[in-house]
Amino acid sequence: MLDPSTLSHKDWQAFKEHPWALHYLEACSRFAETTVARVGNYDEVTGAIDVFDEFCHDSYGCCLLPSNATTFQSVKFGHVRWQARHGRHSTTDNDYVAAFADTNGDVHLGAINEVLRIEMPLAPPRLAIQSLTLELFHCSDGWDMISCPIAAPHSCDVTLPRQGPVPAEIAQWASLTRLDLSCNQLRSIPVEIGQLASLENLGLSSNQLQSIPVEIGQLASLKHLYLDRNQLQTIPAEIGQLMSLKGLTLTCNQLQTIPAEIGQLMSLRILGLNSNQLQSIPVEIGQLTSLEGLGLPFNQLQTIPAEIGQLMSLKDLDLSFNQLQTIPAEIGQLMSLKDLDLRNNQLQRIPAEIGLLSSLEHLDLGSNPLQSIPTEIGLLTSLTFLGLSNTQLQSIPVEIWRLTSLKDLGLSENQLQRIPAEIGLLSSLKHLGLSENQLQRIPAEIGLLSSLEHLDLGSNPLQSIPVEIGRLTSLTFLDLSNTQLQSIPAEIRQLKSLKTLDLRNNQLQRIPAEIGLLSSLERLDLGSNPLQSIPAEIGLLTSLTFLDLNNTQLQSIPAEIRQSKSLTTL
Repeated sequence: MLDPSTLSHKDWQAFKEHPWALHYLEACSRFAETTVARVGNYDEVTGAIDVFDEFCHDSYGCCLLPSNATTFQSVKFGHVRWQARHGRHSTTDNDYVAAFADTNGDVHLGAINEVLRIEMPLAPPRLAIQSLTLELFHCSDGWDMISCPIAAPHSCDVTLPRQGPVPAEIAQWASLTRLDLSCNQLRSIPVEIGQLASLENLGLSSNQLQSIPVEIGQLASLKHLYLDRNQLQTIPAEIGQLMSLKGLTLTCNQLQTIPAEIGQLMSLRILGLNSNQLQSIPVEIGQLTSLEGLGLPFNQLQTIPAEIGQLMSLKDLDLSFNQLQTIPAEIGQLMSLKDLDLRNNQLQRIPAEIGLLSSLEHLDLGSNPLQSIPTEIGLLTSLTFLGLSNTQLQSIPVEIWRLTSLKDLGLSENQLQRIPAEIGLLSSLKHLGLSENQLQRIPAEIGLLSSLEHLDLGSNPLQSIPVEIGRLTSLTFLDLSNTQLQSIPAEIRQLKSLKTLDLRNNQLQRIPAEIGLLSSLERLDLGSNPLQSIPAEIGLLTSLTFLDLNNTQLQSIPAEIRQSKSLTTL
């Protein structure tokens, strides 16, 4: 903006003649440190103002524009703060006020941060705010910080540092489209909120709300409603009137039921009901044909209605950490499903229809009392993640080896006694978890997994590992802890990408000198082994930062290791 001294006499006189001019200047002067921006070349201003990056007025946080500069859609405010004592400005990202007025009488107020109070009781009637941000306010009166007849803003993000009720006067902001009242310790919402007919986004997360007024059903334009992390025990049936709603999150509340009217939300795409006390969900949920994401983990669900099979657009279904004993066969109708999480339930069987989910990429069945899985699982050729950890499996169906797209296979915490040679067919595998089983040997074909990066074989009664393990040149993590290994093959030297090697709690009496060739190794755990010596070549591991030699029979450590400059923990 221009310093007033550079304005024409006509423009300056026009500004001073407005009855609100002095009141507005006085209000601006109450900001402890305000900033404004200035146009570099006044003569070139003909309409739209694009960039403001300098300071103009010493006394007030207000500036003038010529009457023909009235388009401000693309304004970019310079983040500057005036330091009058030194006569210069400095950049800051936190404290700034951008305010300007044109000679037509329109006042334009930009973003405001770190102020004590906004008091503009005699603000001009044509004051218009396109976007108002009121973050980090230092005030004790909550909503009283705004005591001016501001024309309704289109977007308002309010974060109050202390609790305070939302005033009924919020109904005056009828053109408001986005309102975020999250993290304000609010205990209630005024019924007048139902008068915000233009509202599209409403954020009420992280408050102390125990109920929602039924008037919320009047928000016909609402597209996104965030109610997570409150104390809600019920939601009004009127929520079913929000026909434009696309996203509804109710996670981390105390909901025991969901009204059947939720089935009327035909535009709903995302429904988050995580971490509640739900024991069932209404069959009407099957009417949400636009639904793409449904989150129900950490509830008390014992059954899922068969109508869930009608959700033909569903891509993500999370039913983990419930009490489900069965899954309806209709789940096989979810042809768009990509992610299915059934962890931590009471499932004893999986319906064969799961093999019909041709789009499925992520399937987690971990922590269920499964004793077998259907052979149809081999039909899921798009699957990249399969979680079967802690499922009481004693064997793996051979059909799994058809899943050549698999990148992550979790088989830990089972009762597996052998791994078939067909495991070598999983050429895309990057992560393989086989810890805490009854494996006594590993097939040589494991060396065919050229893409493998993470291999966990810990807590198995292994007495040896195949030399073919040296072919796993992409491996970065290898866990062989808590086994019965008596030796490590020299071929381990070929694992040039290895960063973590865990060999603790074995029967190792020696470590091959070739270990010194693992140039990428950062962490080496040799604790709880009957080692009487370790190779000096460990000192060649210039990337090594952690070396555990606790509970061994070592009487000395080679000087080459003690002098290592990279070691931070020994």
